[in-house]
Amino acid sequence: EYGQSSILSEKDPYRSVFSAAKLIWQTSDDYMVLVIHFLDDVYSELFETQFTEYEGSYFVIAPDGSIVCQSGGSAFDPSGAPPLATSTFSQDSGYVIQKLEGEEFIVCYDVSDITGWISAWVIRQDVILNQFANELAQNLAVILIILIILPLILILYINAKMIRPLNALQEGIKETGKGNFRTEVKVEGFQEIRSLIQNFNESNRKIDSLIKENYESQLLKK
Repeated sequence: EYGQSSILSEKDPYRSVFSAAKLIWQTSDDYMVLVIHFLDDVYSELFETQFTEYEGSYFVIAPDGSIVCQSGGSAFDPSGAPPLATSTFSQDSGYVIQKLEGEEFIVCYDVSDITGWISAWVIRQDVILNQFANELAQNLAVILIILIILPLILILYINAKMIRPLNALQEGIKETGKGNFRTEVKVEGFQEIRSLIQNFNESNRKIDSLIKENYESQLLKK
């Protein structure tokens, strides 16, 4: 039982302990019960190792409002008045906003069905808002970078797949217009453009072949 000052001395480290009990086996006259005792350091160490990145305080509060244990970084004095208005915890779990020491705090809590103790995490509202603002700014920065980079990637893709092949085809047509039927354009780009370039190259090869045959025929006639 918590706080048995009549049994243990004030300096005894096990004066304030938590106990967990479970009935293992029972007969008409005998009971076998497993009982585990542990210090509140279990809670303190858990608070310090699991929640170091947050500026919050953690409390285990008895139904009468007295503090059973709390995190080492708490700004509240457990020997004084209860820091939390437990009457506002109307549900088994949830959160409430309370004004403590002139500041607004968010209190996330859960009530034990067995002991009635309240496990509460208390953090200043402005800390949550600042953290949310920082995360929002980071997310917006990422989105902005994506919005800048994505169009550039799209432009480069369109240039590689459509604009560059069409420009090359245009230059090839100009060369063909000058009588250079041996001109060939690199086949690349979208499938429709690739087919168009292939047809252009094939036409140039056929025309060049016909010119060559005609020239050889004229030489034979002479």
